[in-house]
Amino acid sequence: YSALEYLVEESINIFSKEPTLLEIPSPIWVGGDIHGQIIDLFRILKFCGQPPNRQFLFLGDFIDRGHFSLETLILVFSLKFLFPSKVFIIRGNHEFECDSIVDHSILCSEIESLYGKCPIYELFLKSFTFLPLAAKIDNFFLCLHGGISEDFISIDQIRSIERPISTFRGNN
Repeated sequence: YSALEYLVEESINIFSKEPTLLEIPSPIWVGGDIHGQIIDLFRILKFCGQPPNRQFLFLGDFIDRGHFSLETLILVFSLKFLFPSKVFIIRGNHEFECDSIVDHSILCSEIESLYGKCPIYELFLKSFTFLPLAAKIDNFFLCLHGGISEDFISIDQIRSIERPISTFRGNN
C-alpha cells in the first residue's frame, strides 16, 4: 500500500463529500488547464501565495500535453488533502476517460515508467469520477471548465447531478 495510493483514496473521500456544485467565498485565485506543466503551477503558487494563506479553485485539465501530468496531479491532490477548505478542484474534460480528444496514454505511461503496472492509473481515473463539476463564488460567479449544456435551465440541475460520473454524454 503506497503513499500515492493513500493520497488518491483520501482525495476520493474528500471529493465524494463535497457537493457537485461548490459554493466558495472570495477572495480566491481561479485557474485551469495546467496540462502537466508543473513549472507553471510552481510559478502560480509562488506568485499568488500558498494555502492556507490563499484559496485556489482549479478548473480541471491537469493532465496530458505536458511532461509532468503525474507530478501535477500529485501536487494538486496533496494541496487538496492538506488544505481541503482552501483548495477546490472541479473536473475538466481531460479528467474524463471517454473523451475522444483526450489521450490518457501520457498519464498512463508516466505512471508505468515510475511504478510499473499498478492500480494507480485506475485509481486516478476513479478519483476523477468524484470531482465536483462547477463552483459558485460569492453567489455571483459560476465557474465551469468548458461550458454548460443547453438543456440546463437552472443551477439546481448541477446540484442534483449524482456522482460518480463516468461520462459527460449523459450515460453513466
